[in-house]
Amino acid sequence: MPTPQSLEERGLLVKIEVELDPDEQPQRLMYAHARVITWLEEVLPELESDNYVPGALKPEDQADALFYQFISGTAPMQMAPNCLRPEEDGVWELRTHDLRFFGWFWRKGVFIIAAAEQAKRCKDLNLYAGYRNQSKYDRENLDLDPPKFTNGALSDVL
Repeated sequence: MPTPQSLEERGLLVKIEVELDPDEQPQRLMYAHARVITWLEEVLPELESDNYVPGALKPEDQADALFYQFISGTAPMQMAPNCLRPEEDGVWELRTHDLRFFGWFWRKGVFIIAAAEQAKRCKDLNLYAGYRNQSKYDRENLDLDPPKFTNGALSDVL
């Protein structure tokens, strides 16, 4: 049965890796759709903070910190993951001051990112429903071992 790891081997997902200290082991896994990797490589490095939160890190550094905090499980994330409405759709956003990462939890502690965007654009252009739908579409079209997502409260997915 297909897992995120086997979909990575087929080039359909990319595993997000972070540098851990020698005494650390990954506590969670994170994968991303290829379009997200392109966004991370081409768009993210050019972004600046919108300064809504004074002194916020550069968005690229925010993403690095979020990925490290999620995967290492050693530090609380700056902003808790948020389940988008309707909750039964099982689409979540991982957040920083300036960024939003949309996707779903395949299993507890295994997050698949379908889309990434600036928080300000999401708010100003009301993009949340579109990214929720993109996440659901991607999830349904990936040949994942069922159930395709874990639903529930934050304690059920982290």
